[in-house]
Amino acid sequence: MWVDFTIGANQRGGIRILAATPQDEEEQALPEAVSTDEFVSYISTRTKLTPSTVDCMRRTMELVREFGDPHVLTLAEDHIVLKLELPWPRGVALPQGVVLADDDGLLLIGNQQSLVSAVKSTLSRKARISKALFCGCASFGSSVRYAKATTKLLRDTQEIGIVHNRDKVYNLVRMFPNVKVLALLHDLCEHYLELDEPWRDPSAPLVERSQLRKLVGNLTSEPEGCLIMSYETTLALLRTCPHVTLGSMEAFAKISAFRNLRSLRAFWPEGDREDVGLVLKQLLEKFPDLEELGLAHCGGVVFSTIANMCREIKVLQLEDCTVSARDLTLNARAFPHLQHVEISGNMLLNTFCSFLSVTRETLRTARFGDCGMCSEFLRYCVRFGQDLPFSRLEHVALCTSHTLQELHLEPGKLHNVLKALPALRHLETDSYDYESFSKTTAFHVVGYPCLGRGASAARYTVQS
Repeated sequence: MWVDFTIGANQRGGIRILAATPQDEEEQALPEAVSTDEFVSYISTRTKLTPSTVDCMRRTMELVREFGDPHVLTLAEDHIVLKLELPWPRGVALPQGVVLADDDGLLLIGNQQSLVSAVKSTLSRKARISKALFCGCASFGSSVRYAKATTKLLRDTQEIGIVHNRDKVYNLVRMFPNVKVLALLHDLCEHYLELDEPWRDPSAPLVERSQLRKLVGNLTSEPEGCLIMSYETTLALLRTCPHVTLGSMEAFAKISAFRNLRSLRAFWPEGDREDVGLVLKQLLEKFPDLEELGLAHCGGVVFSTIANMCREIKVLQLEDCTVSARDLTLNARAFPHLQHVEISGNMLLNTFCSFLSVTRETLRTARFGDCGMCSEFLRYCVRFGQDLPFSRLEHVALCTSHTLQELHLEPGKLHNVLKALPALRHLETDSYDYESFSKTTAFHVVGYPCLGRGASAARYTVQS
């Protein structure tokens, strides 16, 4: 299970997670953000619309749209749509109250009553249901027969969507242990596991070997995408997942409880640059199989520690981070599987150059967000590119608006850069000099605006 979980910190530091009983008027404000990306659950409802939020809602609507018009489905009541893996057999009678929704025979429409009766019909024997959508239906807890029938009928279903959901998310996970995608459009619940089940063992997962991979949703009052879940509820859902992102030292230190982590992302408020060196080292010792690591707005990062302890890492993202001045030159066996890197911030020259040297045969994507790094990357290509090229590097982003002169590079040397990048397909940069240079090369370069960047930014697709 891949989960991208983000805990936002308040201005006073620490974590503010949906307090069940606010102590004063100030505390009634919801926390800044507790969110996920692949597990995409947005626990705060008072955060600005971000690209991740937009992406969350886009995916939510995509899950609903294949069942019909989302705007119509959000108004429907007691309306259930089932999507079959194979068309309904011709000549076979449909269960009572169930009708075909399309000519392809893949969509069946029914309601709560017909779903209960369908369990004893040919539907459970003749068809496999891959996806299901419930619109304006009663809570599963309102009827034992309804809940049991649904669980039995959808025992192998991969994706379930619920419009105007009235059930607790942890009950849904228990009802559908094999579901991989759960979409809650216009969720009507507040999910406080610790209040509903105060006797529960907090260290136990909701469901052993849960198959859930993605949770998406939004509230009726907050169309941009969020679910109200307490800290305890979120942790219970994360017990069986290997990918977590959070943003406070307290929560950061507790992540060692998740032994099967494969991806970890952590951020702090801009400007804090909190030293994470010691805590990060202690954590990475517990996760030798970590494949993705992302850090943002922190200091004390020891690059050599990451390289030595995370031998399996494939994706490394350091946004606005300061690498420790005590860092070492990387040895030749560092980062043997690294394919994707994004770095912006300060790093010792020797450390960065040794990083380029040890990753030149594995990197496929590289984004450097510092003028000094961009300069050193280009200079490295000029010096060593012809004999020691980046043989697999296809996507490069150089986030600098500096001219070649400001980067201390001679225009004539840029041909050596292309020799160092034989697999290059995409180049993204803010520098006008690169566009001018591309017109003189043997490559056809197509330029178009780079969304979300400065006015001068451009992205190029390199074609031979």
